[in-house]
Amino acid sequence: MNGFMRRCFIARWKWPSVLLASLLLWGCQGGLAGPRGDFVPSGNRILLSEGRQASGLWQTRDLSVRYRIAPAGDSLEIEGSVVFDARLSRGYQYLDRFHLRLYFVDGDGIVLDTHGLITASQGGVERGLSFRKTLVPPAGTAALALGYTGTAMGIDRGGSESPFWDFPTKKL
Repeated sequence: MNGFMRRCFIARWKWPSVLLASLLLWGCQGGLAGPRGDFVPSGNRILLSEGRQASGLWQTRDLSVRYRIAPAGDSLEIEGSVVFDARLSRGYQYLDRFHLRLYFVDGDGIVLDTHGLITASQGGVERGLSFRKTLVPPAGTAALALGYTGTAMGIDRGGSESPFWDFPTKKL
């Protein structure tokens, strides 16, 4: 390629390339920032009481999470178990991936931070999962919320797949 042709090629593709890169980075900003600053409606919050334990059952169409939260000084001990709904456990035998996430929420319902509780893959959907973590919540945490993403697959890894998810947040 001679010098003239090379300059023409660069001039022709320089600005479209810069524009494409800018659009890609702009589109990824929401994913990079995560849910911090998003709003959690009151019905999706697990309220924390000063010095008191909380326990309960959180259910969605995909799964149930039985949890117990106990204060331990400046931290919280959270433990629980996940049982997948019959829709997943009967229809799909293989859990390709699963992530359960804990959201730390302030008194106004704004997400302060998140922390992973479970990351699992290559397991059977019919068996449940359990978790146990000791976490230090960010200052101002008044409530917690749960959310998840996952993919269940058919009999073998080449079978049909079904993504499933539930996020407690709404964009402001």
